[in-house]
Amino acid sequence: MTSRAHRRSRQRPARCGARLARTLVLCTALGLPAGALAEESGTRMPVNLPEDDREHLLEEMRGFLVYTTATLNAAIEGDMTTVQRLAEQVRPPLERARMLASGDHSPAPPMTERNSAPAPADDGRRHHPSRFERMRRNLPQPFRVMMLQMREGIAEVGRDAVTRNDPLHSLRQLHRVQEVCIACHQAYRLESGSPDAAGQP
Repeated sequence: MTSRAHRRSRQRPARCGARLARTLVLCTALGLPAGALAEESGTRMPVNLPEDDREHLLEEMRGFLVYTTATLNAAIEGDMTTVQRLAEQVRPPLERARMLASGDHSPAPPMTERNSAPAPADDGRRHHPSRFERMRRNLPQPFRVMMLQMREGIAEVGRDAVTRNDPLHSLRQLHRVQEVCIACHQAYRLESGSPDAAGQP
């Protein structure tokens, strides 16, 4: 490969990454202060959650932003091993996301701490079935399905990172995940309150 061709091959993922980076701020919509999106508030469905559950979900969203930014940087640098590792560390586990989206009323799978061994099914110290059940009951089905689509997309990023070793492919996959994220933020807004009192399904 000539030096000019080599420079072009390095510039392509950088340009793609720059376009993707401009979309990252859109994923913070649900975490902005009240009134920041006042013009759109009338078109987005309110999702009423107990304050603790709302904060938990916002924390997971912030974690997704951290993942996205780190993956974007790793892909631009061509570090596909890191791209794979970051995808494997994303929470919640894929199995848990599938159960949340399915509406299946089976007991929630254990939720372990990062980098720890799986907790026993009856170990209440390491998983939160009560929160899982509340989320499954209080989050609208389309919301939960989009969460699963994002989680499955991230799993695909991880699976393909090393086997295909193609930063542009990973960036395109990440962009598709971001599109689901943006669609969710455009459709819903998180609010503190009682789901039952608000008449939320």
